[in-house]
Amino acid sequence: METYLSEVASAKVRPSTLHRYREEVEHHIGPMLGRHRLDKLTPAHLTSFYRDRVTVRSVGSVRRMHANLRRALNVAVRWQLIHSNPAALVEPPSLPHVEVRPYSLAQARRFLKAVEGLRLEARWLIGIALGLRLHDLRHTAESVLLAQGVPARVVMEILGHSQISVTLNIYAHVAPEVAREAAARLEGALWSGE
Repeated sequence: METYLSEVASAKVRPSTLHRYREEVEHHIGPMLGRHRLDKLTPAHLTSFYRDRVTVRSVGSVRRMHANLRRALNVAVRWQLIHSNPAALVEPPSLPHVEVRPYSLAQARRFLKAVEGLRLEARWLIGIALGLRLHDLRHTAESVLLAQGVPARVVMEILGHSQISVTLNIYAHVAPEVAREAAARLEGALWSGE
């Protein structure tokens, strides 16, 4: 892993990301997998490693370690140090599915009215208006923006999503009022001339 980090990753990632990778190697990957020779590392070793790590780290952290191991081992295959990548044969732990339930426009308005005058009012206002910091409020900001007809590409830029699919997948729940409005528009387009 050290060779991968110093010769490959250091040229591709930010210094802060490289620092995090090194910490993961030092505290997790190295102590648990470092005793295995590279050419003797198996999918079973990785599966056991992931199972152990989810007891002390988040699933997201373990998935990130899997991605780093997979990239490093892909390089080892390209450099002909090993014949196949054992990480490519292992599924990382699954993220738990959490249903996102953003506020409707009416709920968001009631929430803002409820926090009016509170010490943290500005934080909540910014959270809903710009989708900053707080996860559920990001989804509320997204839902409200899309319901108001703001193009998905603009919402993606405001919220800092890397791909438009992220924006659209989060909004897949379609708020009932948006569905009713879409049906009304379709009805108007098809039958308004009669």
